[in-house]
Amino acid sequence: MGQAFSRLHENCFPLHFGMKTATLEELPVQWPKILRWVTAGEEVRITDQDRTVARVLPPSPAVPDFIGRAEAIWGKRPGGEKLSALIDENRGQG
Repeated sequence: MGQAFSRLHENCFPLHFGMKTATLEELPVQWPKILRWVTAGEEVRITDQDRTVARVLPPSPAVPDFIGRAEAIWGKRPGGEKLSALIDENRGQG
């Protein structure tokens, strides 16, 4: 099983160039290895009789918390002029 798995994941398919692959039969035994690949950022195809039935993907990057970062730098209510006042001044309305 190990040799077949090593051979399988090296295959390069036209639509899945360089993507790592495992069969449904190998999945239970090889899950720790597959999980290491996904943790490292790889996408893994799961196949059944040479047909892709699933993909295991790494998580999407988290959306940055801009408000949290701003509060960490400047606090809840930063000092200085209000943004609307600065905009009005730039437009010549202030």
